[in-house]
Amino acid sequence: MVIAEHDDKRGYLIKFSYYGQDFQGFSLNNSENSVEAVLKRVLLRNSISEIIKTSSRTDKFVSAISNCMYIESNHKPEKILGILNSEIPNMRFHSWAEVPKGFNPRHSTRKTYTYLLKCEEGRKEPVKEILLKFVGTHDFKNFCKIDTRNTTRTVEKMDFKDMGKFLSIEITGKSFLWQQIRFMIGYANSISIGEDSGADPFYGFSGRPVPASPFFLFLKEIYFDNITFHGIFMKHSKMMEQNRDIGYFSFYFFSEAIDTIWKA
Repeated sequence: MVIAEHDDKRGYLIKFSYYGQDFQGFSLNNSENSVEAVLKRVLLRNSISEIIKTSSRTDKFVSAISNCMYIESNHKPEKILGILNSEIPNMRFHSWAEVPKGFNPRHSTRKTYTYLLKCEEGRKEPVKEILLKFVGTHDFKNFCKIDTRNTTRTVEKMDFKDMGKFLSIEITGKSFLWQQIRFMIGYANSISIGEDSGADPFYGFSGRPVPASPFFLFLKEIYFDNITFHGIFMKHSKMMEQNRDIGYFSFYFFSEAIDTIWKA
């Protein structure tokens, strides 16, 4: 399916959702079934855009309620989203904004992630207390997978919601290190079981925690200053599979979340 051309190419940001277990990682080089590989293949096949830049490369099995990509195209955005939703049924493209050509989608104002932690009732308050110690500007060298980047980051805020057997943990900041959130959650989950729940993670802890599972981590939203997105609401058509194992509750959360993005 190829859509009619218009005059000049324009720059667009497009927000989209995907369930991490449906793909073999995010990066183009990971697999033919990685998120980037699928996106690029469909964009090129339909002559939509030769340029694709993404805001966040989520880890393998991590899901997104709103990731974001930049493309340049001479086609109308509504048509572009229609084709993408038609040809990639296990992704959902739900909003777009026009931006100057050459815009870098990594220059976002902040990002919000949600983690669903399976947690007994008596441990929820200790987990919250431990995690709130990460709020502010700190050196997260013991709470990330080290690469070449400076390890100082600012966690702007955390919000919590009791979801029965699960505790929903919402974490917002300008940027995060590789696996930083999973290391933070892993630390809080393990420490809350022991006797050191009051310890300061930056001064009383010298080891490296085991990162939490990626199956319950969601990139919830990416924010940009002075950019207005236009939403296209489409009911998520994928059926929940009752035989999913560890991912069942996370898929339920994912489905409910993306179905309400533009309802309000």
